[in-house]
Amino acid sequence: MKKFEEQEGLHGNFCVDIVIKSMEEFWKIASEIRTELGERSYYLDEYLSTIFSCINIPDVLNTASAGENTYSAFWSVILSLSGSEINREGYPFYDEVKKYIDSHPLNYYEKRTNAEIYLAYTLFSNIKTMVNDFIEDISQDSNDYQVAEERFAQISKIVGSEKAERLEAAINDAFLVCPSAMVFIQSIITRFVGGLCARDPQTSKQIFQLILDSKNNNSE
Repeated sequence: MKKFEEQEGLHGNFCVDIVIKSMEEFWKIASEIRTELGERSYYLDEYLSTIFSCINIPDVLNTASAGENTYSAFWSVILSLSGSEINREGYPFYDEVKKYIDSHPLNYYEKRTNAEIYLAYTLFSNIKTMVNDFIEDISQDSNDYQVAEERFAQISKIVGSEKAERLEAAINDAFLVCPSAMVFIQSIITRFVGGLCARDPQTSKQIFQLILDSKNNNSE
């Protein structure tokens, strides 16, 4: 299948039917487990309440905004180390980026071109730390989440681990179509792609072309 044969493939139109089917599966398995638990059905209620609360904490707009802010802060560090007048010494990732730039000098006339290329080569070596910091900021109190873990263990003992794991899978497929970390990363990547499309006045090439040229030259 050619995933990008139609433009809708770039925007995820193909996943709608999967979400509908997954939601049906969730209600089915949750109902089965609730019935099987009988008078202990409150195990499931409390488990789902905690899980849903955790999912609900970071709304999409705030998560995307957090990604934007993280990208902007990182970009300002890149600019600071690429000849800009702004000073970002002491900012997160400053030392890591400086070490890379010092050992990989570029000689494009435009400082912005150098900055965009440095961004491409340093962003993804630091993005895991960015995501971990974001998740730490939004994570529910560990004591609250411990309740969910305890209830899940109790549910597993009664209905069996296989059915309990089906419930987990159904929750994941139905309610975490795009988990918060992925929204956060996509927000960063969207900004990053904009930089790849920027054009260097000296060569009249876009940034992604310059990067590919460099990689091709290095492989020769």
